[in-house]
Amino acid sequence: MSNKQRPSSSTTTHQTPEQNLQDRLVTAYFVWIFLGLFGFHRFYLGYKISGLVMAIVSCLSLAFGLFFYQLKGLGVPPWITLVPILLWWVIDGCLIPQWAKRVTGAQPN
Repeated sequence: MSNKQRPSSSTTTHQTPEQNLQDRLVTAYFVWIFLGLFGFHRFYLGYKISGLVMAIVSCLSLAFGLFFYQLKGLGVPPWITLVPILLWWVIDGCLIPQWAKRVTGAQPN
């Protein structure tokens, strides 16, 4: 067998589910921190429908917050519209390890 037909050991890497889980977790948390309010971490972990719902709810929440900010006479503080989406974002941060284990097929501890 010539060198052209044989895969080199440097280009062929096989990760165990636990190694894949660690890589997936790091990336998922990175996406969660920077784009998590819009549900991109859910898209990354394969939860496309709930990611879309989170993106829509986040955009509407931000829009209503700006709307209330512009209408000061209503007496509704704009931050009140952000509390539910921020709570959802924090809860998702706690659920990322469980979702990543399900996606990678790693055994729970």
